[in-house]
Amino acid sequence: MTGGALAILRREWMLTRHRGANWAQPLVFFAVVVTAFVLGAEPEAPWLAEAAPAVVWVALLLALIVGSERAFRDDARSGFLQQLVRSPAQLPLLMFGKLVAQWLFTALPLVLVAPLAMVALQMQGEAVGALWAALWVGSPALSMVTGLGAALTASLPRAGLLLPLCVLPLSLPIVIFGSGAARAAEHGLSAAGPLYLLASVSLLCICGIPFACAAAAKLQPT
Repeated sequence: MTGGALAILRREWMLTRHRGANWAQPLVFFAVVVTAFVLGAEPEAPWLAEAAPAVVWVALLLALIVGSERAFRDDARSGFLQQLVRSPAQLPLLMFGKLVAQWLFTALPLVLVAPLAMVALQMQGEAVGALWAALWVGSPALSMVTGLGAALTASLPRAGLLLPLCVLPLSLPIVIFGSGAARAAEHGLSAAGPLYLLASVSLLCICGIPFACAAAAKLQPT
């Protein structure tokens, strides 16, 4: 990671420290979504454990959308995004720094608390480990995709409505493969296939989405 990307990472860390409520918002949203399913189901409902992988992934996706919306919107409103575009540093590397910061400060805390959600959703056995492994492997891709959606809608007046529409088509394969890893382990099958696919998608997103975010940043009005 270059000096410019590291500088962006340090800036995002400082902003996160000074905006404690914004940092906690995705965690609260994630907990609310999972709790709603737990409280809405009957005690020992068999369908809850079967739906748990999809519930966890959807909760993660919604929480990342909530957390990523302000990341680029605030920078666009303050003019910082335009400064990055005019910077002599390579813009894709600067966008890479922002996306890494989003994963570290938004997605990583959600992945760390995900086992608690799995227990609350009555998941057991190897499915818990497979789903957690899928979250570690697939969350970078999901974070990158939501970051791209935030970059595309940064200056739009109704970004809160358009952001999910931009993110949902790109995130569906990640949610499907991530849930499939847990279901495979639950039925005694190997979860390696879905995990390898998730790793491939994450690697593709890491290599390509910073360039897409840089192009989206150049499209923002000056």
